[in-house]
Amino acid sequence: MTITLEPEQTSVTGNVEAVSLDGGLFFQPLPVVERARQLARDGTDIVVTLPLDRLNDPRLTGVTRQLLEASVESHLRSALTAAGYRTISRRREVQDAMVLDATA
Repeated sequence: MTITLEPEQTSVTGNVEAVSLDGGLFFQPLPVVERARQLARDGTDIVVTLPLDRLNDPRLTGVTRQLLEASVESHLRSALTAAGYRTISRRREVQDAMVLDATA
């Protein structure tokens, strides 16, 4: 499942591009990573949306789900920081998806 958030739906000002993550919770295809690096070099802010529907598995307890979600968020933040983004914030009001605003 892929969710793409359009730039006009974001709260980030300036140049914004939506980046859709569709490789999995911990793995993103090289073209997605390379695109994020290029956008950071260009000074383009991005909105990263990652569906969390896989974490709704009834076999996952509340604590396990929270740990997995925190791990995914940490991994994404590290990848965005490594790509060159300085400020990364998460939108808490979004259900069933992790949405991060990243500014270069």
